[in-house]
Parts: sequence; structure tokens; C-alpha cells
Amino acid sequence: YNYTPSPNSKIYAPKCAGGVIGYMNGGTLSGSTSQWDFDSAGWEKVPAFSELNAPVVEVKIQVEDASSQYIGGVVGRVGANTTVRDFVTSSEITGGKYVGGIVGGAVGNNILLEGLYPSGMVKGLDIEIGGIAGRIIRF
Repeated sequence: YNYTPSPNSKIYAPKCAGGVIGYMNGGTLSGSTSQWDFDSAGWEKVPAFSELNAPVVEVKIQVEDASSQYIGGVVGRVGANTTVRDFVTSSEITGGKYVGGIVGGAVGNNILLEGLYPSGMVKGLDIEIGGIAGRIIRF
């Protein structure tokens, strides 16, 4: 999977809005073909930001309604048995509650969020706002 939206893409939605997917329940969304290495002691060597071969999701999601929910730079909401990995965002995101730079909300078991590099602005009008994820609930 490789996704590069057109610059200055705009999304307007009251619930489950994401730069790539609105709602994902199960499966893997991987944006990178970068190879991660391990040193001789087994520690993971993280590639420099400039070496990442990940799509940069540049999107503007603007929901000026405080009752809106699950707004994320890549995925609005993820459910159980879902992996989101290896994305870089340069986004401007505004929403009501459960607003995140990568994922608005992660609700369920067996959810993996890794290799995520958010940048830009995340603004929430209500509760549970985060640079990577606005809300994480594990059952």
C-alpha cells in the first residue's frame, strides 16, 4: 500500500474522518517500504526521518463541530485486530473529541500503532486530543 494524497486535500465529516481511511476494523495499513535494522545487541535502529520511505499524508481535516468524533490524520477510528504502521503526517486536523495526529481513536483488543511520525497541528474542541491518538480503549 502506498498512498500520497494531493497536497492540501480537505476532508469534512462529522464522524470517523481520516486522511486515508475513516473507519478500519481488522487488517493492516502500512505505508512504508523502509527496512528497519537491529544492531549487534538486538536493539532496533530507527532510520533517520529523512531516510524513511513512507508516504507523507498531507491533509486538512476541519470539523468545527464540538460533537464530531474520531478524527485522525491517517485513520479516524480503528477497531480490534488492526495494525497501522509507518506513516508520516504533515496535517492540520480540527475536530470535537477523540482527535489525533495519526488515529482519532483506537477501540478494542490487539491494536498495534508503530513507526508513526506526526507533524502539524491537532486541535480539539472537546475531550481526548493527542499528537498520535486521541483515544485508546482496550477491552
